[in-house]
This record gives sequence, structure tokens and C-alpha cells, in this order.
Amino acid sequence: GDEGGVFTRHYDDIETLLALHRFAWVPLVEGSGVTASWVQALWDAWRDAYGVPDNSWAWHPYTAAERAINILDLAEAKGLPEPVEETMALLAAHAGAIFKNLEYFGDHDTSNHLANNGRGLYRLGLALGIDWAADAGVKILEQEAKRILMPSGVLREGSSHYHLLIARNYADAWLAAHTHGRPEEDSLRAITAR
Repeated sequence: GDEGGVFTRHYDDIETLLALHRFAWVPLVEGSGVTASWVQALWDAWRDAYGVPDNSWAWHPYTAAERAINILDLAEAKGLPEPVEETMALLAAHAGAIFKNLEYFGDHDTSNHLANNGRGLYRLGLALGIDWAADAGVKILEQEAKRILMPSGVLREGSSHYHLLIARNYADAWLAAHTHGRPEEDSLRAITAR
């Protein structure tokens, strides 16, 4: 009855709040007994409070990319949250918000977030037919692979945790390219295989 409260309460760890805004719990819904109606209720609360892109944590580009991808993945199994046309328009707004705030801070300070921004743009572009987003997303993914991965395929950051995330992200993009019959499937598969 107070779904909106989950987004406004205080959390000792900002990552908990970001996970909520990312809908990071959605992949865990399948087989958990959590119903699609609960996802719908939280989506409604989130959309009502945060449905207009701004500079808050809710619209941080990494968070926006993760949220969009989690909702798109949910849509494959259970459909998009209602009303579908409104959800599609809000997801399309994610592409513009991510692109406007790409996380490039120079070669030394960019980390792996820019690659995830590209993944979000790519997945949104493919799913919603936004050609500019798909094109920008794959260019970012391909260029960032050169910057953040060593020739061996190991993440330059040296973090096994982030390496696992990057491997997942590139595999996700490769599988999306495969599903959509995209010409960049080979390059994304090669990056993932490394």
C-alpha cells in the first residue's frame, strides 16, 4: 500500500537505493513467487515520482541503463508494465537521458560505466527501434572494449568483480545483436569471447 515509500526512505548504503532505482531485483522475480503485479505496483510508484528525466540518482546514466535493461528483460517473459505505450515512451526517454549524460571523464577516470551506458543505448535502440541509440551504443561498446580490456580480454581495472560485470554486459549485447540479426554480432561475440 505504500510502494512509493520504498524509493523515499533512507538507506545506510546508497547502493541499496540505486539497486531499487535500477529495478535490479526484477531478474530475481522469475520463480520467486513475486508476481508481475508487484513489479507493476513499483513501476507505477517509480514512474509517478521519477518519470521525468532529471539530474537525480534515479536518472544517473548507469542507473537508467540498468533499469531500462531490467524492464526490457522482464518484458520478454511477462510483457511491459502497463500502460504499455506510456512505458515505451518512458523507456525511449531513457535513451536520451543516458546519451545526454554519458559517463566519459577522460581516459583515466572513466572506468567501466561508459561501456554500460553504451549497452543501455544499444539494448534500448534495438528493442524500441531507435536507430541512433543502437548505433551510438554499439560504437561505444566497441571503442570502450579497446580502452578497458587488455588484449587478453582481462579488464584493465584489475577487479574480478567488475570483470564479471563487463563480461556479462558484453555477452548481453552480443546476444541482443544475435537476436536482432545485427551486423555487429561478430565483433561483439569476439569481444565477449576474449
